[in-house]
Amino acid sequence: RYEDMFSSLKSPFKTFLSGFSFLELLMAMSILFIVVIFIMELFVASSRYLLRTKECWTASFLAQSKMESSIENSSSLPTGGENFNPMANFELKWVFDPEKGNFPSPYEGYRYETKSELDQIPLRVLYVTVTSPSGVSITLRAIH
Repeated sequence: RYEDMFSSLKSPFKTFLSGFSFLELLMAMSILFIVVIFIMELFVASSRYLLRTKECWTASFLAQSKMESSIENSSSLPTGGENFNPMANFELKWVFDPEKGNFPSPYEGYRYETKSELDQIPLRVLYVTVTSPSGVSITLRAIH
């Protein structure tokens, strides 16, 4: 008989309806868990990078504003004057009072440092370094 010969074989449809074994279910859940953890880690890493980028932009903005205010106030820096002999100290760069401080609210934790050098008369090089609370450091240089 033709029907009795194939009745002992399981059809794929019957196997699918019979359900999953515990081991198959455990493996599927493990794979799903690994994929979900990987996706969550991507979100956490992207938020860290966004925070660091925000600190870089803020530090750049603060450094630029500090640079502009330092250039406005740079008229008080010495230019050499009458007693200055550039040939006597040809290899020496002239460094003027560095300024250090913290920015006011809402930028607490951001620190700045300015430094001015008289490299060649009448040019001055002005450096402004801003450091964020997490240690991101931006340095700007202007020749004035």
